[in-house]
Amino acid sequence: MKLFNLFFICSLILNPLTALAQKTAALSVVTAQETEKSLTQLTNDYWQAYLKNNPTYATFIGEHRYNNRLDDLSAENRKMQLAELDAFAQRLTAIDASLLSEKDKVTRSILAQLLEFDAGHLKHNFHQWNIDHMYGPQTWFAQLMNFTPLATESDAKNLLDRFQTFPIYIDQYIANLKEGLTQKRAAARLAVERVIKQTQAMTLKAPHASPFGDKVKTLPKELAESYEETAMAAISTQVYPALERLVQFLKDDYLPQSRAQAVGLSSLPNGKEAYRFLIRFHTTTDYTAEKLHAVGLEELKKIQQEMQAVAAKLGHKGELAAFMARARSDPKNFFSTRDEIVASAKKNVEAAYQQLPKFFLSLPQIYCDVLPIEDYREKDAVAAFYYQPDQDGKRPGIYYINTYNPPSRTRYTMAALAAHEAVPGHHLQIATALEAKELPEFRRQRDFTAFTEGWGLYSERLAEEMGFYPDPMSRFGMLTYQAWRACRLVVDTGIHAMGWSREKAIEFMKTNAPLSEEEIINEVDRYIIWPGQALAYKVGQMEIESLRAYAKTKLGEKFDLREFHDVLLKNGSIPLPTTRELIERWVQERARG
Repeated sequence: MKLFNLFFICSLILNPLTALAQKTAALSVVTAQETEKSLTQLTNDYWQAYLKNNPTYATFIGEHRYNNRLDDLSAENRKMQLAELDAFAQRLTAIDASLLSEKDKVTRSILAQLLEFDAGHLKHNFHQWNIDHMYGPQTWFAQLMNFTPLATESDAKNLLDRFQTFPIYIDQYIANLKEGLTQKRAAARLAVERVIKQTQAMTLKAPHASPFGDKVKTLPKELAESYEETAMAAISTQVYPALERLVQFLKDDYLPQSRAQAVGLSSLPNGKEAYRFLIRFHTTTDYTAEKLHAVGLEELKKIQQEMQAVAAKLGHKGELAAFMARARSDPKNFFSTRDEIVASAKKNVEAAYQQLPKFFLSLPQIYCDVLPIEDYREKDAVAAFYYQPDQDGKRPGIYYINTYNPPSRTRYTMAALAAHEAVPGHHLQIATALEAKELPEFRRQRDFTAFTEGWGLYSERLAEEMGFYPDPMSRFGMLTYQAWRACRLVVDTGIHAMGWSREKAIEFMKTNAPLSEEEIINEVDRYIIWPGQALAYKVGQMEIESLRAYAKTKLGEKFDLREFHDVLLKNGSIPLPTTRELIERWVQERARG
């Protein structure tokens, strides 16, 4: 017998507790592996169910298995989804977090948050009053044409299936709105009026000249002969009649019962509870509406002091309001043509790319394109927005810029707008997440508004460090946007928790944010139809800036801004409490290193 074996046997006899501990440890390793496997399976099952339940979103991100389907808006499907989410939540509860790695603990925590939010949206019945001139079915289906492949016979059949299914989709949407009317839960009249005008304008175009007809005309030659005529006929006999039926319902039945004055969510039955949920959903915090309102006023005051200093540097000696009025009325501060706006946006994005290596360790390979917002939705759209790349990175990110009515578009805000919506804002954050292949798929794709929009607003300030605002007026433009987001905290809570009218919200914005009147009206109407979403920007930005200051204080000379950004972005879009945990852990590890 070898000496080693003899020693081992003696140790078992003399140290039975040690042997038991070793055996338990071995079992724990197996249990940990099984636990990790269970979590991986659950995250995959959740994501596949999410795609199946949201087929148009799946198309948008480049998952094309459900391209023949539209979302099921029926009551039966909502009931099924709630049961499914409950089953996922039970499976997640059964997973022992103590046996997971730190990375998997984060994944488990994020999934728990998403399951809560997904169920909350269904339980609060937002479908009963969801009339949206920005992303309602009348515009979303048209936008979907931009992301629908049409290269194969299967693609052509899928598009035709969607055209033919569209009437069912619209009928379900109308049924949901009727359900809301029976419970006195109607949308604000301004949204109804916008959707009516918008949809009427769409159907005034000949079908072949619509976004749907434009898509059909991209059929490859070898497929056009078999499918073009049928698809164009489906637009005429299925899509257009459904849109016209929606308009007729909104005009005759819905508009008279819509909310003309009480535009806030709290005016609806159970509206206060729904708004509290949306605050939590969009900010991932437990802030109250009153707290956020006060924070908005406080932040606005600080930003306006910065704006006053810039105005003084430009020779202004009076009140800030007078300078803002002058900036808003000076033709030199506005564009003359659509092409000028697009050229300015492209120039800003290209300049930003040149500076990125100085501020970021890891840069995504997916590029960001710049496109004007389409004519069928530009009038009702905000100044700009961003669409993420598809899941494979084959389609670039898209920075959409509004070129409608150029004399209403301010030149001095363009650099800040590009920093937020494109680079280093949304595109950098979202493309980095999509390329983080080590993350579960749902973490690469799903987002938390406070993180995503907080990063966008943080990027506007970061852009100053990157040299994007070389003259006082462009820096004033950045501060204009900072003030605008502080106003959002005040206006959103004012509308939905404190009974503000639309007119009061517009007047507050005019007094405190030197945007054009058209932009202000579109913005306020956006806050009305999307309760709580506007709260995310400032809340997220303040947390990111707080974490940066904390890390810099704790690490001193060891602090590396590029590394800080890397830690922030490599985990995808995450809840703010999780963001703090990750940064604090990084600081501790960095301090030891």
